[in-house]
Amino acid sequence: MGNLVSKRGPTVSTKDKAVLELKVQRDKLKQYEKKLQSVLDRELQVAREQLRAKNHHAARLALAKKKYQEQLLSQVGDQLLNLEQLTTSIEYALVEQRVLEGLKQGASVLTELNKEMRIEDVERLMDDTADAIAYQNEVSDLLSGRFTEEDEADIMAQLDALVEQENAEAVGEMPAVPKNDIVDLGSTPATAEIRKPVAEGSSKSKGKQKVKQSLEEPVAA
Repeated sequence: MGNLVSKRGPTVSTKDKAVLELKVQRDKLKQYEKKLQSVLDRELQVAREQLRAKNHHAARLALAKKKYQEQLLSQVGDQLLNLEQLTTSIEYALVEQRVLEGLKQGASVLTELNKEMRIEDVERLMDDTADAIAYQNEVSDLLSGRFTEEDEADIMAQLDALVEQENAEAVGEMPAVPKNDIVDLGSTPATAEIRKPVAEGSSKSKGKQKVKQSLEEPVAA
């Protein structure tokens, strides 16, 4: 009997696994970016609608949620770019642990991003039901302490910009008074007719005064 030769498939190194996982996460990020864009657009629209309803708190909450989601996208994108550079390093063995840890964090953030894809959650920012109010408080607590002073200033700047836009649009919708419809009453024929009797009346009164004066004067002897 001949010797049995065991055949083994190609060995997959930890680097190969990391590169594969990196590709998977990068593809997921691209998918999430497309899906999340509709959510971001809706949150901006909700902020506008709440400003019209004079609900500044809900408008700010919508903008804060939008800011948080944008930061998640940016965080994952920057991290994947950094990991991609590390996996091409010649001394991969020295950075392998950092890559694996980064991939673990990336997967965690992607999972968090996946929870932000529901348009229905955006609509709940506007409702005043008990369930919606509980959700709004939950979002407010979640975002509390996550933003830096610069982030808070950026959110308020966006809110102020929306307020200015809404005020400008409201002014633009007011009907303008046509300048051609403003009539100079001093130059119309009707006004001349109205004033004419007044002028005649005044001349007649002057004539009467002269007659009266002549009658009152003594007759010369």
